[in-house]
Amino acid sequence: MTISFNGVEQYIKQPQNTSTLIRKQNENNIFSPFQTNIQEVTKPTDKVLGVTPKISMVRVLFKRLNQEQIYGVNKTRNLPKNAKFKDDTFGNPKLTWNLFDFTSGTHKLPEGYELKNDILGFTHVVREGTKSWYLKENKLPNEINNA
Repeated sequence: MTISFNGVEQYIKQPQNTSTLIRKQNENNIFSPFQTNIQEVTKPTDKVLGVTPKISMVRVLFKRLNQEQIYGVNKTRNLPKNAKFKDDTFGNPKLTWNLFDFTSGTHKLPEGYELKNDILGFTHVVREGTKSWYLKENKLPNEINNA
């Protein structure tokens, strides 16, 4: 029944590349006036998705993330499954551990916040653009590899 309405699809080999086939349009199809001629569909690649970095439980417990992990979290705005952001008593987000999803909180970094290390190497959740004498500036990945 389908062949009688749609006709038989025909494929032609390209002469320069024998492994590529081109679909030939069927003119004797009864649905041809209603079909559009879309040859190629491409997905937009404007948005680059990052990968959430892996962070060990010990690093999360002691809040000692390295520069690559901080850069990855700030770039993707997400934490792995073993860590969460939780509000403290004053409503500010803090980094905490997550065991079997018992900890309340979110894996998504709140808007307007970023992770930074202090001069002793401990990680803090601070507002974007915060500068202080004890906070280090975040490094880019090429600066991390050169250091």
